[in-house]
Amino acid sequence: MAPTALILRAEKPHKRKWSEWDYALSEALTLIKQETCQRCGNYTYVCHSDHPNIRFSVTEDVCEGERALDAYRDARKDKPKDFGVSLRARAYTIDGSDLTDYRRGYYKQYSTDYNEWLSSHQTISER
Repeated sequence: MAPTALILRAEKPHKRKWSEWDYALSEALTLIKQETCQRCGNYTYVCHSDHPNIRFSVTEDVCEGERALDAYRDARKDKPKDFGVSLRARAYTIDGSDLTDYRRGYYKQYSTDYNEWLSSHQTISER
């Protein structure tokens, strides 16, 4: 299904042909997924960086669905648990700068061939 068909709420979204924008949106989503850490949910260039300006705070998120699942599982165990509470690391910078400012530097530092990586990750408008 074309992403713009969903965004624009097309009448028959499954029949809509893909445009250049649809491919660009699909590419962006793929890149976002590739750059998201599977362990903490932050961008990899943020959470794997050892830059001294990047810090993390921890917040609690409560999911009522998860809480119900936990209660169901807990009814079958004798182990107490804080239902529905999961920990998540949220990144911030000491000086308030935007975390995306660290993206290129991270990949340049850790990529074996930065120019190859950069050319494969340029947006359509940069090509």
